Amino acid sequence: YADSIYRLAVRDDKGVPHSDTFTAADLGKEFIVSVFVDACRNSCWSRVLIEDKFGPQIFCENDTLDCTDDLSSVEDPIAYDACGSAKVKKLSEQITDLDCDPEFLKKVTQVWTATDAYSNAGDTCTRVICIRRFDWAGLLPPANIHIDCKDVQYDANGAIDPAQSGVPTYHGQDLPAGSYLSCGVVVLFQDQDITNKPCKHKVIRTWYVTEWWC
Repeated sequence: YADSIYRLAVRDDKGVPHSDTFTAADLGKEFIVSVFVDACRNSCWSRVLIEDKFGPQIFCENDTLDCTDDLSSVEDPIAYDACGSAKVKKLSEQITDLDCDPEFLKKVTQVWTATDAYSNAGDTCTRVICIRRFDWAGLLPPANIHIDCKDVQYDANGAIDPAQSGVPTYHGQDLPAGSYLSCGVVVLFQDQDITNKPCKHKVIRTWYVTEWWC
């Protein structure tokens, strides 16, 4: 028979008519659904409980980070559920070193899923986050500086304190002496005294930035 001969009627548990389209607001509610065939005066009815059985959709996007960036700065994937909110969860994470790659140090492969308020799990999605090598174009030396002799500050090794004299910068951020394992980079400096007289001390400070790569 053609669908047009059937008439559908929906009522809630108090007998109030309801649309035959259900939304998230109807979850957990029970309705009486009746089907009528007016031509032969026949009908049947049933109780219908509205439940959510479908998991949310989740969307992953690949990303690229500088080696100095924190992996946690990458936003979680987006999840969407037609019947309410959804929570994302990281199922696995694998870090792969990319030895001698001209652009990247490593890649991070993550698998994510999402669940809704009724514990329905959606599909999984995978994203790859590539970690760039140290960007030499982003490295700048500190500027020359003059310090009044009475204001000079020294570090524990007797050298003019780099915090006072200035340090190299990397994309605008200070890069003091030390090891930066995430980039495979070591930063050092060496001083050469040119003039050392009472209240006149001229120093050439050379900074060394070494990348351990390949």
